[in-house]
This record gives sequence, C-alpha cells and structure tokens, in this order.
Amino acid sequence: MDNPEVAKENLEELQPSQAEIETSSPKAEQINNNVQGQVESVMGDVPEDAQQAESTDEAGGQTEQEPEKAKEKLIPEISAQEYFEKHIKPEMESLLEELGFEQLFIQCQNKLGQAPKDNLKARVKVEKEVVRDLSEAISATEFKKWAFTPESMGDMKACNCSGAALIFAYIMNEKLNIETKQTNPSGHAANVVYYSDKSTEYVDTRNKQFYKINLKPENLEGNVEGYDVYKVKKWGLEFTKLPIIDYEEGAANTLLSNTVSMNEDKEKDPEAKEALEKYSDSEKLAFAQYFSSSKFLDTRDKDESWIAEKKRVKRIRILQKIPLIGRLF
Repeated sequence: MDNPEVAKENLEELQPSQAEIETSSPKAEQINNNVQGQVESVMGDVPEDAQQAESTDEAGGQTEQEPEKAKEKLIPEISAQEYFEKHIKPEMESLLEELGFEQLFIQCQNKLGQAPKDNLKARVKVEKEVVRDLSEAISATEFKKWAFTPESMGDMKACNCSGAALIFAYIMNEKLNIETKQTNPSGHAANVVYYSDKSTEYVDTRNKQFYKINLKPENLEGNVEGYDVYKVKKWGLEFTKLPIIDYEEGAANTLLSNTVSMNEDKEKDPEAKEALEKYSDSEKLAFAQYFSSSKFLDTRDKDESWIAEKKRVKRIRILQKIPLIGRLF
C-alpha cells in the first residue's frame, strides 16, 4: 500500500458487491456512518500518503477528496489470518492465566507425553481423554453471551460458544499439537478435532458434546469464503451442515461477526450495550461491520439451504424442551 492508487484499487476489490449489500440499505449506511477516525489504530499502521492522498485540479492545485473515496482509504486491506495474528493471538496467553487454565494444559501435555507412540489406538484414547478434560474445564466457566474476545472473557471469567471454541482450538493447536479446526453451524460455534488415526470428531466444549463424524469427500458440498461445507447426518447432532475452517480464520470471522451482532442488539440488550462500550469503539465497530458485511457467516442467511437449516435447528430445540420427547435428542 505504498502507492495511494494501488491502495485504492485494493480497497475497492474488498468492497461488498451490489448484490450483497445495496448502498441504500440500513446496514450500508451504518457502515458508512461509523467509518470515521483513524482506523489504522485497530488494524495496524496505514501509510500516511494512502490516508491523505489528494486529487489535483487541471491547474495543478490541490482539491478536496470525494467523501466516499476518503472513507475507503481509512480501512486497509487485511485478512482474517492477519487480524488473528495481530489482535487475538497476542492476548491468549494472558487469558489462559486469568482463567486458571495454565496448569490444565500442562497436565494435558504430560498425559500426551506418556501416551505410547507405537500403539495408535492407545494414543488416540489418550488424545480423547485430553479433549474431555479440556471440555470439562471450559464448560465449567460461566456462560455470558457477549464474552467472546480475549479481553472480555478474561474480565468476565466467562465465555460464549465462540469464546469456548477459540480457547479450545488455541490450546489444542498451539500447546498440544493436535490439529483442531473451527466449525460454525447455524447459530453456533464449535470445533472439529483430527486425531492421530485420521478420525474426526465434532467437539462442542461449551456444552460438552462429542460426535464422531466422517468427513468424506462425497459429503463436501463446496467451499465458501474458505469454509469447507460438509453435509453430515449423525443421531443426536442437531446440525446437518458443518462449515469447517482453520481455527485462526474462523475465530477472527466469528469475533468480528459477534461484534456486529452486539451492536445490533445494544438497544434491547443492556449487557450488549455495556460490552460494546467497554470492549469496542467506533473504529473497531466500523472495521467489524466492513469486514463482516460480505462474509459467509453474515450473507449465508440469504441462502435458501441455510434458511431451511436454521428453521430445522429451531424446531429441534423447541422439541428438546418438551419432557420425554427431548430425551430422544
């Protein structure tokens, strides 16, 4: 982004298409209204010439920028992976300490270190024990809807499903070296663990749910925005569509999407308003809105197959609350 014109072209490529967000929509207006100030403090430094580049008139004098083009320059190009590395990962170690999980993953490391290397079945058994140990600890934390960033989870000593998925995947990948990805089925966040014997398991640490799943190539519906979407059918698992992605990108997408939801709920939910004021600001919110506006997690609600999945999950959850019937799920 050393060249202002190149920066402008890169930013225009990132803008949501007209089909995804009409410029006259409330959401688009909200994004434009919030994109103020120096957003570079959230995403990193933006070259000064990219922020302040000015157009020149025929006589060679400087003229004021067009407002919309000026706003475009305030948001630099950044990937979900880059966002995670800069704004999430550096805070994870202090979060684990604040939640008292340091000793836990050390115990898990020791347990894995004692697992037989020449007996694959026995090793996988230990890996699954570790997964259950971590799930037990994470599920024991208090649930709070708007505790999903490292800072908010540390302050509240709580987490929602997105926060739980982040903590679990971070420990599994970064501390225990067991490949773990994030999945974002309808209205939820969980994980998929890839064990040493190549088997895969759906793990919901917030609710202590575990389901062995077969991610066969023939069940892959396609890839959308980096998510491999699998069609699954497992008794007891309420979801039939599992979008799976590397945990870093999934965490960034989910946390930014949650920030947008928090803003949308602030008038009817006092806790959302309080969390938004404490853990976000106009610049962070503007970036979250910009970043999420054309992403899979937000736009899939316009897809007929996802609308049907959402309705199906809602019906199941209603049935689960009915005595006797709920035991069948």
